[in-house]
Amino acid sequence: MSHSNPKTSFSFITSFSIPAISTVYPENRIFIKILNLQNKFWINNTESEKIAFLNNKEKEIYSRYTLAKRAEEWLAGRVCAKLGVREFLRFSALKPEDIIIENDKTGRPYVSMAKDSSPEQPAGLDISISHSRNMACAMAADSYCGIDIQVTTDTLLKVADRYCHQREMTFLKEYFIEESHKALTLLWCSKEAIRKTCSHSFIPGFLELQLYHIDCLAEVFLFSFICAKDSGTKKVLCTTCNDYGLAICIDKGDLHA
Repeated sequence: MSHSNPKTSFSFITSFSIPAISTVYPENRIFIKILNLQNKFWINNTESEKIAFLNNKEKEIYSRYTLAKRAEEWLAGRVCAKLGVREFLRFSALKPEDIIIENDKTGRPYVSMAKDSSPEQPAGLDISISHSRNMACAMAADSYCGIDIQVTTDTLLKVADRYCHQREMTFLKEYFIEESHKALTLLWCSKEAIRKTCSHSFIPGFLELQLYHIDCLAEVFLFSFICAKDSGTKKVLCTTCNDYGLAICIDKGDLHA
């Protein structure tokens, strides 16, 4: 894929698509983009080529970052999101800079379109963005959605009591024998994905979400949770990639127009 500068290709930004997504969410349209910030093609693109994805307001936000690493993560997330939105809208000629990504008062991202752009304001579209260390990703879907990516660290093990019930730990050990770091990374990602999905109405606490069932679906896991705040069930697809955990969640309720 390329943006308005025909000399700059961003086709190395990959789509995350596995059979389990259509199996678990058969009625949804879901587009996921993942970017490795260590990819040589990303590194070799100049800053001006990368920020060509941004509109003037976004460029102003980008310029406020004082830490280069944080700026790059923010930018990479926006690039992934805009590519996902463009695929969702089935409008390959749409310029990424005409896709405006803003945040509401809770920090939840949403999409609007630049004036005089085609198509007009997108209806039935939600997005989610995540980044961790050298990875960034984004998701565009026709239902409320959440995506989270997290590098595996010792910190997740040290603070496990903040997001993991003891009974969840016991449950996880049945599936992830001697892989506590992997198990906790997937649990953290899954709960974060749920929290992002729910943030349009409420944000459950980590310990308000309790894992009660795990299904193994070939290359991924399907985690099922009960939410104490609304007594509802939440399902999350999660998997590992190298030293990272990745989780996605879809709320099949009505989406804002």
